[in-house]
Amino acid sequence: MHPRLAAVTEFVVALLFWLALTRLTVFWMLVVWILFRLALSAMVIRLCYYPPAWKRVRHFLVLALFNFGLLFYLLFVEQILSTRLSGLIFIFLPALSFWLLPATPDRSLLAFKPERRVRLALTIFGLCGIWVGIYSSIILQIFNVHFWLWLFLGSCLSAWSAYFWWQEYEIENVTKMRVWALAVLAMMLELAWVIYLLPLGYFISGFLVTWFWYGLWIMARFYFTPAGINWKKQSVFLIVNGVLLFLFLMFVARWR
Repeated sequence: MHPRLAAVTEFVVALLFWLALTRLTVFWMLVVWILFRLALSAMVIRLCYYPPAWKRVRHFLVLALFNFGLLFYLLFVEQILSTRLSGLIFIFLPALSFWLLPATPDRSLLAFKPERRVRLALTIFGLCGIWVGIYSSIILQIFNVHFWLWLFLGSCLSAWSAYFWWQEYEIENVTKMRVWALAVLAMMLELAWVIYLLPLGYFISGFLVTWFWYGLWIMARFYFTPAGINWKKQSVFLIVNGVLLFLFLMFVARWR
């Protein structure tokens, strides 16, 4: 299957599943929904053409994380604007990840970069949705599970995602990546706990954890490169993010 045809197929499938999601009323329907969604994504990936050395399973894992995250997000976020925006992301972004696949055996970095960036965006949205679901479960006490278990599971998934994406950037030092993955696990667990203690809603809490995760991941990625971290350049990134975070917490976030 040509990648463009796969993209159109994925778009139609996502649109149908989005329309079906509004009609689900019981838990077992959600289970069937996510299983069929993953099965159809796997089918499209299996039929789609991939250049040599491009791994289908990694695309599927990203789509699975994204679909789980968006499902959790849509279950708990009630704002109409956020729901509609999430619906557009749910419909268009996975299709774009297929659209950008090369239709020829092109292994150049130029052909790989756009598709990889879209998959990274899918991962970020998926992680954010899962963290929103975790904080929703804790704050609303949906399940009789201690909050530390939820935070630990979310931190493990975040550490795995970081390791996954360091591999995507072809980091060769496996031992260093594993050590850093454990460090990300510990830091994410502590950050998630601190954010849990703040009087913030579950959407803002999930968004903040994901924001910190991206900062940790990208700084570690630069650290893994032969040139290391360019602190002069990255200091601008850190300062801008710090200012944006302050403004976000002061003027955008709703405190409980």
